[in-house]
Amino acid sequence: MSNTLNDILKRINEYGYVRIVPRIDLDSLVASSILFENLNEHRIKTSINYDPKAILDQKDEPTILINLPKTREQTDMFTINFNMRESVSAYVSYYLDKIYGVSIYDKILSIATGIYQSLDTVEGFKGIESEILKELTSKEIIEYEPGFRFWGRLKFDLVNSIYRTLIPFIPGLTGEPEKINELLSHIIGGRTEIVKHIHIEQNKDLAAKFLEHLLNNLSVIIGVSNAKKIVRKILGNVYIAKINNRIIELNEVVGLLNIYLSLKKNNPRYLSIISVDPNILFEITTLSDNVIDELIIDISIALNQFIKTKQNIFEIEESLERPEIFIEILKSMDMLPENKPIIIYYDGEHYTSLSELFRIGNEDAETLYAYCDENQLCMVDRDGNIIKA
Repeated sequence: MSNTLNDILKRINEYGYVRIVPRIDLDSLVASSILFENLNEHRIKTSINYDPKAILDQKDEPTILINLPKTREQTDMFTINFNMRESVSAYVSYYLDKIYGVSIYDKILSIATGIYQSLDTVEGFKGIESEILKELTSKEIIEYEPGFRFWGRLKFDLVNSIYRTLIPFIPGLTGEPEKINELLSHIIGGRTEIVKHIHIEQNKDLAAKFLEHLLNNLSVIIGVSNAKKIVRKILGNVYIAKINNRIIELNEVVGLLNIYLSLKKNNPRYLSIISVDPNILFEITTLSDNVIDELIIDISIALNQFIKTKQNIFEIEESLERPEIFIEILKSMDMLPENKPIIIYYDGEHYTSLSELFRIGNEDAETLYAYCDENQLCMVDRDGNIIKA
């Protein structure tokens, strides 16, 4: 059960210090960053610790766990958990705004984490994000419209946007430009010279034809039920935000941040200061944007292999040190294996994330906190059993 932010702030104001231990996922890291920035600005000394052993070692200092469970009842240990209505980041920024006032940038990040948590349904956001979005649209900071949620709509033609979209992953198309061209040429009657310039969602007949062909193709690969799930996630609201006179596409930003998170073991440390300065966001997304073309084919091959074999161990040599991008892709497809964690093979060892071991529920929290490392990576055997070294 979560504590209210009011209760937490009351205690840490008395103490003057708080430690934050976030789960390593995009929402938890952004929420911890918003807390870190705003509490420090208001004379509450705040630190972020990623090492789960800090939860076991906590004695007398107030600690906030974000999307992580307590192991025992401790007076000064608080939890803030995702409640399925709004992201933790939106919850934190909304209530801190009432107390201190938070930046427009923090509010934009909260919309991004709402997208990350798949809270934007056909009817729009239902929780706090709807209030934040109303403010940002009234100030012309964010615009949104229905469309295809392919990455890079502002920068690339349709073929390249589909090619580089990992969430939702489109089996048979993501990473395969020839097959994308073939599909589109069928839809527009073979006039391949205009494929790269057409905004297909602006033509209802073409959009419907595209979705029909896409559903038929996907059904052959992953079955009708799974194909329908992916098609439903492709079409929806697309969000464009203005930050420091730069225009960014929030659906793509969420994907690029997840790629960055997976590149290096300690990259979560940089993501959890993202709220401090928009330039950090621009630097991270630029870096991910520069490597995505190198990664997309290998990731696509690995995911297509998973679809065929259900083999839950992934290896992308010298490119990915963390499993999060595979976890997020398979979660978006509703294809995470029920009893096995997603494992990445790196540097001769098998690793999974702390969050994955909580998901499958094979070990208690105290054991996981004791044996997972300071980056919330857990060494496991090929079957996903934690190695208690």
